[in-house]
Amino acid sequence: MEVEKIKEKKIWNEFLEKHGGGFLQSWQWGKFKSRNQKMHRLGCFSGEAFEGVCQIFEERLPLGKYLYIPYGPVVSKNISSDEFLKEIKNYMRKRADFIRVEPIEKIRLGREAFNRHQPKKTLIIDLKTEDELLEGFDKDTRYSVRRANREGVNFREAEAVDSFYNLLSQASGRHGFGIYSEKYYQDLFDLEITRLFEVRHDGDVLASAFVVFFGDQATYLHAGSSEIKREFCGSTLLNFEIMNKAFKAGFSRYDFWGIDEEKMPGVTKFKKGFGGEEVRYPEARDISFNLKYGMYKKAHQIKSNFS
Repeated sequence: MEVEKIKEKKIWNEFLEKHGGGFLQSWQWGKFKSRNQKMHRLGCFSGEAFEGVCQIFEERLPLGKYLYIPYGPVVSKNISSDEFLKEIKNYMRKRADFIRVEPIEKIRLGREAFNRHQPKKTLIIDLKTEDELLEGFDKDTRYSVRRANREGVNFREAEAVDSFYNLLSQASGRHGFGIYSEKYYQDLFDLEITRLFEVRHDGDVLASAFVVFFGDQATYLHAGSSEIKREFCGSTLLNFEIMNKAFKAGFSRYDFWGIDEEKMPGVTKFKKGFGGEEVRYPEARDISFNLKYGMYKKAHQIKSNFS
């Protein structure tokens, strides 16, 4: 097998969509992230046969850097992810201290990672007609959809990011979580595979969400909601209408992008009200290049003990 850089968007995305790759490995997402960090797009070839793709991002550390592979690599049935990763390890050895892989299929190479970035568990909804979707919701979620409609809550595509960013900033202040800069969300708004939706009532924005459309899947990536008029169930209607829109556009799945009963019980309960199937991703793996990896791992353990 040989590893080569891929320079054509059409070839890259066609392979991804054929083999079930997600948006984090898409050409568009790589371009978006490469505004602020180095990125590599590698293809795996066996003779003339195109067998795999892997988008890799360089992440800085205090004394070096590591290579990050989110939900990849994506391979054909003719090779395994481990085989491709061995080639990547040899090809990229001099560029970092280790590789962190958050794969979509279980791999054996390396060791269990001491940290991860992407959700390790999520909720996937099979998209259907409106009536079929409602049948799959629990009774509280069905009630919330109907209540929002009775109250005159309106769904639409947002024209700018300012209302979304205000909602997110308010939520960040209330709950103490970090958010990206407004420019980050503006750049996300301009990305060809994302759209921003919102629900309003009498001019008040009740909830808003960025959704990524790639392959056969719509992904609920970032969302914010207002503290006012919560009884109007804006967030529930927002998700219901996004699912309807995605289904009519030909998408077959809706990914809620993460659930965690311990770290975010309220959000997880809300998402589970829509039904769907829980999906757990394989453990993240670290593939070390040198002895500095042990130092990073120890530093992370010490930091965790004091947090």
